[in-house]
Amino acid sequence: MIDWAKREDRGEILALKRMVLPLASEKRSGYIMDHLYDPNHTLVYRQNNHVLSMIEIHQTNILLNGRYMKAHYYYQCLTDPRYRNQGLMDQLMHYALQYSQSTVLVSLLPASRQQFGSSYGFTTTYFKARYTLDKTMVNPDTTGVSFHFRLEAMRDLYGSFMQRFNGFAVRTVDDFSTLVNLNRNDDRELIFYYDDNRVMKGYAIMHFNGTKAILSEVVYLDSLALTRLIAYALSQRPSVDVIVSTSEDLSVWFPKASVVRYDYMMSRVNDMALMQRILNSNVDSTVSLYALSFKPGTYISIE
Repeated sequence: MIDWAKREDRGEILALKRMVLPLASEKRSGYIMDHLYDPNHTLVYRQNNHVLSMIEIHQTNILLNGRYMKAHYYYQCLTDPRYRNQGLMDQLMHYALQYSQSTVLVSLLPASRQQFGSSYGFTTTYFKARYTLDKTMVNPDTTGVSFHFRLEAMRDLYGSFMQRFNGFAVRTVDDFSTLVNLNRNDDRELIFYYDDNRVMKGYAIMHFNGTKAILSEVVYLDSLALTRLIAYALSQRPSVDVIVSTSEDLSVWFPKASVVRYDYMMSRVNDMALMQRILNSNVDSTVSLYALSFKPGTYISIE
């Protein structure tokens, strides 16, 4: 039986997440369940009153081709390993898409589920690049790097940075408050760069994996901001992975850095005819829709 989760399902859903995602941070998962999780946005498949499969649906706002649109992000699609290959997720996905079609124009799915998503009309529209740098590639100057910030300054910086992109998530001050609290509860650091006039020009979310620092979200207005944030990460570890969209060609500034490109997020238009009327365009595919603005797509999830 398929229905929406209830408050009393919290324990079972958290247990399912820990079973399927054993490497996920316990602290992060606990914080999400305590402060961000909403059972009203989680579809579950029950059998004998037990949750066997789930899709967590986050509603977000995106700016696509200059228009604000609501979108559904299918954040986690999980099935108890003991009940896989029984069509449970297939049933949940059909239900989820029917729900989305009556609610939003665009649905998003992590590209890690690419083969699965393709069968439901999802197409990869967002791509990432991971640049690996060491201390020999970057000026070690960290002047201007700070841990102090205002949420309003983060929002304004993010808005300025995103002007070069299409299809990105729109963030409010409340969203940045959530972002800060989530990362503080996951032992991740937020670092900021200010210019000589004390204007915030960049920020990054940093965590560590052994001898490597990882900048998982990097927002910057110029190469100096980017370089200073990377320099700080390299002051903490011998090497750093910098994760950005594929349209950000960091090799211009760091020609010796190694780079790996990969698919990141898939999109699906739930009602193409309505989308055509809204945009007054004859776009007939998700790819052509995202190409309308001549700006590259990027998406950064708070989770």
